[in-house]
Order: sequence, then C-alpha cells, then structure tokens
Amino acid sequence: MAFHSQENTSQAAGKSMQKQNMPSQEQHTTALREQSAAGVSSANLLHLQKNMGNRAVTQLMSAQGVVQRKISIENNAGSDDILEYCKSKMLYYVSPSEIMDEVMKEKPPHIKEQLEQELLLGFSFSKLNSFLEDWHKDGKSFTYSNDGKGFNKLAKDAVKYHLNKHYNWRSIGTAEYMTGDATGLAMVPLVDPSLTVKVLTGDQRKAPSHPETAENFLKDPPPQTEKTKRIQGPSFLKNREQLPEYFDAAQKAGGIAFSQTDDNRAYQGTSDRYSTVYNEHTPGAVKPWNKETYEATRVIGEALHDPEKTKVLREQIQLGSSEGDQALKLKIEEYKKVMLDPVLKGKQCLILWGRNSGQKGGAHKELDSHQLMVFQLAAKLRASFPARQLVFVGDEVVTKEELGARNEVVHLGEFWKPQNSGEEYAPSLRDRNAQRYLFQLLHQENDAVSIGMRSGSLEGMALLGLNVIFIDDKDNNAAGRMEFWAGDAADERAAALSGHEDNFEEQAAWEKSKEGPLPNYKRISTVQKMGDEIDKRYAVLQRGLTFYRKLLSERDHTDLPVCTSEGTDSGIKMTADILSKREYADTFFANKMTDKPAVISAFLKDYDSLINTISSVNYKGKAAVTRASSFKFNEANIRKMMANIAQLDESPEKTHALSHLNTILDKKDVTLASLAGEWGDSKGAETLLKSIAADAPSSKQLQAFNASFDKVKSGFDGKKEDAAAGKIKFKIADINSLLAAPELLLNHNALQTNEKDQVSFLVKYLSPDKKETSLAK
Repeated sequence: MAFHSQENTSQAAGKSMQKQNMPSQEQHTTALREQSAAGVSSANLLHLQKNMGNRAVTQLMSAQGVVQRKISIENNAGSDDILEYCKSKMLYYVSPSEIMDEVMKEKPPHIKEQLEQELLLGFSFSKLNSFLEDWHKDGKSFTYSNDGKGFNKLAKDAVKYHLNKHYNWRSIGTAEYMTGDATGLAMVPLVDPSLTVKVLTGDQRKAPSHPETAENFLKDPPPQTEKTKRIQGPSFLKNREQLPEYFDAAQKAGGIAFSQTDDNRAYQGTSDRYSTVYNEHTPGAVKPWNKETYEATRVIGEALHDPEKTKVLREQIQLGSSEGDQALKLKIEEYKKVMLDPVLKGKQCLILWGRNSGQKGGAHKELDSHQLMVFQLAAKLRASFPARQLVFVGDEVVTKEELGARNEVVHLGEFWKPQNSGEEYAPSLRDRNAQRYLFQLLHQENDAVSIGMRSGSLEGMALLGLNVIFIDDKDNNAAGRMEFWAGDAADERAAALSGHEDNFEEQAAWEKSKEGPLPNYKRISTVQKMGDEIDKRYAVLQRGLTFYRKLLSERDHTDLPVCTSEGTDSGIKMTADILSKREYADTFFANKMTDKPAVISAFLKDYDSLINTISSVNYKGKAAVTRASSFKFNEANIRKMMANIAQLDESPEKTHALSHLNTILDKKDVTLASLAGEWGDSKGAETLLKSIAADAPSSKQLQAFNASFDKVKSGFDGKKEDAAAGKIKFKIADINSLLAAPELLLNHNALQTNEKDQVSFLVKYLSPDKKETSLAK
C-alpha cells in the first residue's frame, strides 16, 4: 500500500523546496520565519545562538549542508529547542509520503494493515512531527547529520519507533555467515507476524579499502594482515544469493528482508554491521526495534507452549506429505536399511556431532568440536553405555581411523556427500529437512540421542522432539536465549546432582522440575570454553611449564642457582601478586578447580603476564667478559714507519713516537694475542697511524700521533671482567606452585569430570537403558 500526506499551503511550499538539490540561504531564512510564525519562538533561536555561537548557527543554516554539528535527540532539559529545529528542517528536506512508502515497503502485512487503519486520512507533517516527538522522548540518544540525508534518516527512525512502540514491530538481524541461526529465523515470522528478519548479505569481513581511486587500488592494493584480510565466510544462502527452501513460508508471509553490506562503506563487513546495529552487548546504543537473533529464540520458546504454533513450527523443518517429500522419505528409509542397519544391528545409538564451522570463518570458534573433547565424550559414553552404538556425524574433527580404533565408532561424517553415502543416496540427503528425517528414523528405531556443541543443526532436531544434548560455556551471551527452549538446569545441575549419584530417581525428579518447553532438549554448561579456546589455554599453560621447569634448574653467571630455598625480596615480590590472590590461592595453588569461568580467564592472563615480566629482568647477573683488542697493526708497516722516523733530527717527539711504535710491536692483549702481525691494519690502527704515514713526518705530525696514542692505548688490552652474581633469586616453593597450577589446568583443559557425568546422566534420563538399570559412574 502507499501512504499519502495531507499538506496545507505552507507544507506544499515546503515540499516544492524539497525537489531542489539544496535550499538557498534565502529559502532557509524564509522557512524559519514561517516556522517562527507557526510557533517557533525567537527565544528558541536565541537559545541556539547562545549555546552554539553565531558562526555555528550560520553553519547549521548553511545552504551547503556541510555537517558542522551533529543533532542529538535527547531526553534532557533544553532539548526542545533542538526538536523544534528538526521539525523546521524537515519541512523542506522531507516528504512524509515518500518516507512512509520507503519504511513500509518491506514490513510484514500485519504491520501494514494496522498502520493503514491508523492513517486513514494519510500521513501528514503533523503526524510525522508527533512521531518525532515520541522518538525524542525515548531514553537513549542518537545522532543525525545536519543535512538532507540526516533528516530523512531521522524521519524514518521516528516512523520505525512508532511501529515498534505501538505495534510491537521488531527487526531481527542476522548475517548470512550465521548458518547455525538460520533454522530458527526461518520459522519465527510464522508465529509472530509483527517481526521482520533482516538478512545482511555480503562478506563477513571486507577487504581493506584503498583511500584513493579504484585504479590506484589495482596498482597498489592495501596490505592484508590476519586482522584485515577479506573473509567471505560461510553462508546459509544458496549460491550466496537465494534463501533455502525452508525459508519459503516466511518469505511468503512477508517476514524476510535483505540488505547488502558489501557496498555500504559504514561497515567493515556483515560481522561488523551485525555487531554495531543489532548486538546489545556491543558498546553504543542499539535502536529499540533492532534485535539480535536472541529475540527469535525467545519468540519460538514462547510459541512452543502453544500446541498449534508448535505444529506450525515443525511443519517448516521436516518432510511433509507432498509426492516429492514422500519419495524422499522412501529413499532415506532405504539408505538407513541398506547402509546403516547392518552396522547398527538394532542397538540404541549415541550420536556424536562434529562442528568446525568456526575454523572455516563462521561464528563462534569456541563452539567448534575440539578433538580432545570428542575423545573425552567417546571414552565416557563407551564406558557408561557399552551396549550402545556410538555414531560420529558432521564435520571431520577426527578421522574415522582415530575415533573408530579407540572407541568402535560408526563414522558417518558428512553423510550427505557422495563420498560418504554413495552416488545413489547423496542427492536425497542434501536437503536439511531430508537430513532431519534420517535422524527421526534413528530416534524412532534406535532410540538415538544426539550430543554435540551448540549448533543450528541440533536446534532443528530438538524442535522436532528428538533427543538432543548440547554443550556450550557457562557465561556465554546466548545462555539466556537457549534457556527459552531447554530450561534453566544447566548452571545448577552439577551442584544439584552432587552427592546423589546413587539415586537416579531423585536426580531425574530434579531435572524434570527445571525443564523448558522442549523436555527433549538439554544443555550442559561448561566451566571453560571449548573449541579453539582449548588450544589457546594449552599454549599458555605449556609455555608456563617449560619456562618454570627451566627456571628451577638455571644458574646465574657465577654458577649459583637462580632459585633458592629462601629467595630474595626482589624475587619473592615478583611472584607474590599472583600467588597471594585469594581466588587463585584457594583454587589452582591449592590443587582445586574453580567453577567460575572469569577466575580461569583472569588467571591465564596473569600467569602469562608474569612469565613475560620474569623473562624481561636480569636474574642471572653479569657474565664474565674476555674480549680481544680491536686494534690490529701490520708489523711490516710499523717497522717501515720506525725506520722513517729514525732518520729525523733528534727531538722529544721523535723519541716518544719510536717508543710508542715499539710498544705496539711488543704488546699482547688479554687473550695473549699480538697486536702486530702479518695482517692488514684495523680501522682503529689506520686512524692512529694516519698522521705519521709520510716518509718524513713533521714534528707537528709526530706530536699528533703521540697525543692520539695516549688516548687510545687503553684499548690495546681488549676487555676482561669477572662475572657477577644475580641479585634476584626466586623461592623454590613459589616456582613449584607456579608449576603445579598449569599441570592441574592442563588435566582439566576440556570437559570436567562432573560435566562428563552430566552427559551420562542426561543420556539415561532421555533414553533409559534397555539392559542396564543403574547410572554408570
């Protein structure tokens, strides 16, 4: 629909001025006079002048539209003057009807219908001003440039704020590289018609732009470092252009919008844009209608309490009753019967999921499935459920040989690819809904439980009612949104289950009391981040072990130990800060793990910093020095000079010169090496002998030589100094403590014992053993 404005005579005059590229100074003045007559007092203009100065006011009113000052709409005293000023500028910068049409062109039909009822008489300047006043009263402050672009942006935001405040319209942002969120985002417009999902397309991080022309860019492209090089990133779009089929219903409902980022110079890529515009954890004000993907999870979580909405959600992510879908089901059933059942042999299945999308440029590297964690899970599950079949699915985190040899695992890997499922079945397994159907069969026929890091793949299966256990870290920003589906047991489970290991019924009752709308969906929150964070911790801790082991055995330059039983004040003081911190003293230095992620992060930072500090100080003292003389003289040249000088008339200068040359011939340095020999003159020797190089040097030249000789002769010996002991000594007990902490943390660098126990408990809770009746320990 199109929205039209009702405009009176003065407004029509304002609209005619819009059609010009920029109003003249005279038009500015005329418009302001008209506004003054309409109620903008001279006192307000004087207030602007007083606070901004004559020149600033002139610049604000400038016909050139140069941004000299940002205009902030703030909720504080005195800002009404700015508000009135903005209203006056909009008269000739803004067309209400064009603003409304542009804002509404991608809004959901539900929102359009409601607004159409409100604006039966059209969208006038008066209405726009009322929207602006509401936006002005909002608690946050936003700035707009003082030109046509800025005032049009301000007008659009005022309309969006009205839609948000009165009709609960929100815009949920997502970037095409955020593949794990796609499933939920494809469904959320179907259960909340007031939502728009805005898909940010383009590179996750753009290549650095050249400050000059495109021609110069090609000739001299800017350097790309690890922090600035282009990252295209993964994409949930087909061929990076089209939405996949499971978005069809949301698109038809009018809940999807696109926005290209590659050509938008305001952002460095979709990651930067999402963080800036939508992420509430990023410093700066996010506009109230812009929501991160968290909002989609919340809305779906509420919808899951409604059976009808739950049915609508599930229809989008599973194969249906169409002829094509029925054919796919038959082919997938055949794949399972022919390729999987002979190996599974009817056993209950435990499916380990691999994820490495973070390594490929996707979001959340800390949610990748680290090899160490996969081995931990496989070993724990094999020990706890020996009658069940382990199945590894997804990204190749570990090879079939590595995992299978250790744990007798069926390795499906990326089963949708021909090399894994064969040319006959791969085409039927490419679609996400088709893949989920396979796991529906495993759920029905093999009582399967899927276990892995948090991902969109697991979320989709959980929404279908399949048993899923997902893992993420305790204090991550998404923890709250996951509780909308999975319940709030994760952060409390370890403590609640402790001491009740032999009473499964009591444990199960507690778990049931904490369930969310998806009782089949369970979260385990780990004390430490997984994925690439495991390797980062390992690097710091291994560095510490290597450094402090070496320090314990090191000796100073006098062969005294660097570490002693008593230490010295300077050495003790250096290690005291980290050793005396209560949160470390009560945990790592007492051989105890903490359940507080922030404490672990702080310790690793302090630990690494201390290594750098100790490495930078001189704890070895001063080394002994024996260095040969830098002076080297050609013996034949010295004798020739002596012969030339001997023929001169007798004088004190002659006597001293011959004595000095004779000294050079006889002199040995501290290494007992002769200064004169069959070699060329060194640079120092050349400089010294330069004044007497002539066949018959003058008296003045002899004087110059003798003076120079006296100045440099101390260098003939070379250098010899005795070693000095180091003044910094470290206390052996302190260094042993610094060695014990990383050994403890390395032993707990992935899943903790209680976290592995939670996996076993939840498997049994979701899928009771057919043969075993007690909880495995």
